[in-house]
Amino acid sequence: MLLILFALAVPVLLYIYVKWKYTYWERRGVAQAEVKFPFGSFTNAILRKMTVEQNIQQFYGKFKDRYRYFGMYLFFQPIWIVTDLNLIKRILQSDFQHFTDHNFYHHNNEILTNNIFNLEGERWRTLRTKLTPTFTSGKMKMMFGIVHDLSKQLKTLVESHVNNKPLLVTDAVARYSTDVIASCAFGIEANCLENPDAAFRKYGRKIFEPRPYKFLFEQFVNWDVLAALGHQFHPSDTTKFFLEVVKETVEYREKNNIRKNDFVHLLLQLKNTGKLTEDGDLTNNSQGILTYRDVAASMFIFYGAGFETTSTTTSFLLYELACHQDIQDRLRDEIREVLEKHGGKLTYEGLQEMHYGQKCIDETLRLYPPLAVHMRKCSKRYQVPDSDLVINKGDVAILPAFSIHRDPNVFPNPDEFNPENFSDEARAGRICSAWMPFGDGPRQCIGMRFGYMQMKTSVATLLSNFRFTLHKSTPTKLTFACNTITMTAVEDILLDVSKVD
Repeated sequence: MLLILFALAVPVLLYIYVKWKYTYWERRGVAQAEVKFPFGSFTNAILRKMTVEQNIQQFYGKFKDRYRYFGMYLFFQPIWIVTDLNLIKRILQSDFQHFTDHNFYHHNNEILTNNIFNLEGERWRTLRTKLTPTFTSGKMKMMFGIVHDLSKQLKTLVESHVNNKPLLVTDAVARYSTDVIASCAFGIEANCLENPDAAFRKYGRKIFEPRPYKFLFEQFVNWDVLAALGHQFHPSDTTKFFLEVVKETVEYREKNNIRKNDFVHLLLQLKNTGKLTEDGDLTNNSQGILTYRDVAASMFIFYGAGFETTSTTTSFLLYELACHQDIQDRLRDEIREVLEKHGGKLTYEGLQEMHYGQKCIDETLRLYPPLAVHMRKCSKRYQVPDSDLVINKGDVAILPAFSIHRDPNVFPNPDEFNPENFSDEARAGRICSAWMPFGDGPRQCIGMRFGYMQMKTSVATLLSNFRFTLHKSTPTKLTFACNTITMTAVEDILLDVSKVD
């Protein structure tokens, strides 16, 4: 009899528990998206019927005109989706102290996870303070020569496709980006433009291999428990490869007193002196000593973040320019005018004068933000302004960049590629949080300047020499992969290449 009662009680108690979990937002007076057991509100994304950002967007359209925020559930975990641009701005800027963390896995057992993107709290703040001076405009100018030289190699690769077989843009640009980051972040020649099977390209791909279920696992299990069970954020061979490269680079540089204009040199200065030099002289500003672990994790995240985000954005930009020949011509005219002004040479100063090029990149980042949603974990109890709602420490908020970027009330004709969305007049007419491919506030992407320099250099080099048109097999509307961390097209982006006079 007891067994029968127990058998009957279990499903009833389970039902009550599930019902209680899935009314978390309702009980707090927050509108919530539909839920389906056991995936919550993310059924379509988890089953790979659509991307995470598209899953959110289908509810965003339903709630954003009536509410400043709404609730969703990832399995049983409540997720706070913020749609009000003023509230998003507060979360990223003035109220940042309540939302300092990304909620990405890190553990002392894994050196590479202790990087500026994954770290939280005071450890993140300390490392950010130390690394910020390595990304000043002066430091970018110092590395421009490396980036420019590699763009010439990219030009050679593209030239082999002139009036020939179509160019697989995603592959060509990824190989270029890998060479740039390998040179600047590790101080070595990866030679991916010459050899697509080079080791750096191989392990670079592994960093971004689809891992959606592993990511979900990390959200629900205590990180110390995961580490004790032998969990590894990155594949063991990838970790081994990058740690060996870091060790060899650091030891060789220090033993032979090698100086190069790259991130490695800047990081080693911080490791050994806690200060950076300007033209050989120590600055008065002490940033603090970096540990070897800091150096290794920083070199790795510069590689991972810099390679993937810039290569995908550049690929999408060339695709849109191929779809819009008038915009391509206008950008080419600007590039040639700037080159002529600087004696026919591409210079760092010239890049800053390519204002239409800046608009084109920013519009590409609007349509295809590499990180289409920004996740923030509440680090301190937060009373939502003008509301009775309290977000508790540990709760997770999502800022839906993709949905906002494609909102017709924010950007007219949002699915169209229009660089004039970033004219001075258009920018002045909207709040800054309406466009956030890099995040905003203290946790804004630290490598933003470097990314812009790399993209502008490659695009200027290519457009001044070539015209790109859509290959017959490339669709005029792309679909997005459902199993990748960053926005990635399912289709191969193939373009035909011809020379321009």
